[in-house]
Amino acid sequence: MQGGSEVWSSREGTVISSLAFHPLEPLLAIATANRVVLWDWRKGHALATCKTSSEREK
Repeated sequence: MQGGSEVWSSREGTVISSLAFHPLEPLLAIATANRVVLWDWRKGHALATCKTSSEREK
């Protein structure tokens, strides 16, 4: 992404509450509601998802 920008929208329409880039690897962690998704931002796909089943944690 040299000199560019990207726009991403959640399919679920949820608000992104936090995100963090790995300092050396092409990894991005995105937290939305009760889910954390690890993305490979170079390839543009999710590597892993961690979700809680608790509605209270949303």
